Amino acid sequence: MSVRRSPRVRGTHHGHDTFRKCRSPPTPRRTVSTRSTLRKVRDIARVGANFQADIPDFEPGTPFVDRICEEVLWIPDGDSGNVDKLSDSLELRRGRTKFVHDERLLLALYTTNYDIRRAAKLFHAIEEANPPDRTITLPRKRIAEEELIIFGRGVRRFRKNFFEIRRRLLHRFTVGELVELYYLLKQVAPWKKPFKK
Repeated sequence: MSVRRSPRVRGTHHGHDTFRKCRSPPTPRRTVSTRSTLRKVRDIARVGANFQADIPDFEPGTPFVDRICEEVLWIPDGDSGNVDKLSDSLELRRGRTKFVHDERLLLALYTTNYDIRRAAKLFHAIEEANPPDRTITLPRKRIAEEELIIFGRGVRRFRKNFFEIRRRLLHRFTVGELVELYYLLKQVAPWKKPFKK
């Protein structure tokens, strides 16, 4: 049996002969393949009560508690002519504004139980049937000059990422307030320059 020695390189160091070992790449270690063992474990059928999931019995009479119930604005009936009759009596459908008042018409009809006369009276009292959610607080917060400068730097750095501007720079404002401030300041002459791309 022969012993294998690593090759040596002869070199000089301050006039003395020295030997250095050449580094050879490490030999790869043999690893046990876990894929084949996982395949074998996965292919075993597990039968019995210990391996079954517990599924509760279905009870159709119990209500679903977590459901979010929204307010009903309109339930359609078989006759869609009521909407046309009400809009004709109010003289709403003219030109381009054909569908502008439809939600208010439907809400007025639904709340008056599809009575056209009462719905015509109620229609003008309804401001908006499905108003958008407000993202700003009223009354509006005052903003200091330092905060305006910080906001301008934030817009230059983060562009229109108002979530990031709020998170990193202006904590006391909501995202909706920052969006509104952005579009208000965009119209002012000294602020037009920082907002240009």
